[in-house]
Amino acid sequence: MSDLKALARDLRAAGQDVVDAANRAGESTAQVVLKAARAQSSGTVKAHQFRERTGDDHPFAKRHGPPLLPVAVLNVQSGRLLESWEIRRIVTFNGQILYVVRNSAPYAQHLQFGTKSMFARPLVPAIQAKTRGTEQAFFELELTALLTRRFRG
Repeated sequence: MSDLKALARDLRAAGQDVVDAANRAGESTAQVVLKAARAQSSGTVKAHQFRERTGDDHPFAKRHGPPLLPVAVLNVQSGRLLESWEIRRIVTFNGQILYVVRNSAPYAQHLQFGTKSMFARPLVPAIQAKTRGTEQAFFELELTALLTRRFRG
């Protein structure tokens, strides 16, 4: 009977180790996503350069048809959007940790989804494309390290 108790204890410990590995992988992924989000919103074109390229019209206004400049990279104007990227850590009831990368600037949603008069400047798809597969890669590294420790130790 003590062998079964020991096995149960080892399985619980292994399960917690996997949860911990997933949490570390999530945190590492969140850092990569945060870096990609900041890069995606760090364009170098300033407002006066927009005007030089497009005249007095706003390049992302819907009134003139399609956008006059590419919508993918957001250019730094005040720096508020760039500085507003953050990682939120959420602990679930079973101890798993979720990481959410978000932008807390009050106008971030208007850029992401657009408005009645302005084209959307969707950051999320571009960030996802740059970071696709990152979480799985980090989890595989963590799991490999865990298994190596377990079976060598």
